[in-house]
Amino acid sequence: MTDQAFETPVAHATAPPGGFEPAPRTSHLDAVVSRIARAFAGELSTGDLAELRRLPPGDPSAVAFWKVASACLRPAGYLLASGESLARDERAWGALLASFAHLPPHHPGTPLGVALARAEMSELRFVRLLRAREEALLYAVRNTARFLAAKAIGTNWTDLARLVLSDSAVHAEEVRRNIARHYFGTLGRTE
Repeated sequence: MTDQAFETPVAHATAPPGGFEPAPRTSHLDAVVSRIARAFAGELSTGDLAELRRLPPGDPSAVAFWKVASACLRPAGYLLASGESLARDERAWGALLASFAHLPPHHPGTPLGVALARAEMSELRFVRLLRAREEALLYAVRNTARFLAAKAIGTNWTDLARLVLSDSAVHAEEVRRNIARHYFGTLGRTE
């Protein structure tokens, strides 16, 4: 993903068959994640969601992954690269979709750091999440999603997406610091 990929509007593509609504004509990451959340809430079958939950991090081999990719990601300008860049983006989105499938419904008003603090994630585990890179980050994000699901605490899925998609970008540390501000700010208010 390029640094601009988060907010760059793209031309709308036609919707694939299968009952999915097309992604918005102009899109950015928040809108795309909201579109994915709507698909998870009503358009994907329970079998599709179970298939996504079983998807190993970084392995976009499930049919359900390709349903979401063709309905939500490609029309919004994601997964359009080629070669190693495309493979990296597919692995990242595969890990994200698997993580989203574990989480309670999308809560746009609850930043990831706030949710993790409310769920009482230990500082050690939290720091490991923020320090994880590349393949280790894909596993850490899935484990974080499972942790939040076990605590029944929802979060803004877009924050997870920004964390994963910014991994090798110039602004990766800015994304991580923002999550840390919310986490430690919430901890400070509860002590």
